[in-house]
Amino acid sequence: MSWQRWISIGLVLGLLLLAFGLIMPAIFQAREAARRSTAKNNLKQIGLA
Repeated sequence: MSWQRWISIGLVLGLLLLAFGLIMPAIFQAREAARRSTAKNNLKQIGLA
């Protein structure tokens, strides 16, 4: 393969890794917020029992 093809493959992989790195923290933050909400609702239900 020519060097230009290797550069383009590297560029695409780099952009994919960058996008993945930017998206993952948002996903983890949303999951943590959902866990907190579930725990809060469970504690509320225990208080009402």
